[in-house]
Amino acid sequence: MKLHTIGLKHKTDKATFHNFCDFYEEHLPKKVTRLLEIGIMDGASLRMWKEYYPDAEIIGVDISEPKNIEGVTCLKIDATTVEIQKLGVFDIIIDDGSHMTQDQQDTFDLLYKNNLAEHGIYIMEDLHTSFMPNYTNSEKTTYEVLQESNDLDITYWSRTDNKAESFTAIIKK
Repeated sequence: MKLHTIGLKHKTDKATFHNFCDFYEEHLPKKVTRLLEIGIMDGASLRMWKEYYPDAEIIGVDISEPKNIEGVTCLKIDATTVEIQKLGVFDIIIDDGSHMTQDQQDTFDLLYKNNLAEHGIYIMEDLHTSFMPNYTNSEKTTYEVLQESNDLDITYWSRTDNKAESFTAIIKK
């Protein structure tokens, strides 16, 4: 079943508002052993990932009390702290956390080199917050930091020509 269809079934904004699912399906592997998503909210996307990757270990973390989602491990962890590194290595890491630029950068610095498997994929969602002053709390925006990183394999996608709307990045290791 297509990721977009599964996303609509679980009512995740990745399939509805943002329309990320077709882009993700094009770039994600068919088989995954471990997937980490930062930011649980109502758990819709974790349910989507569990259905799309039924044999994978799916872990969701959030700074709020964890939800109870069948087949998914949900933990109360701040992804901007070294505690997140104790979770081990993942094939896919999705940052759908606070969207504050400093949090995005701190989480990426902690996880990309140390916790992303060789040939793994790091997804930085809602990168459009780099163009929103109320989310910019770092010296440089996350988009600027990524643009300056010549050694990263990054594919960007936006649902419109305006990067200030639904903008995401897939970073391949």
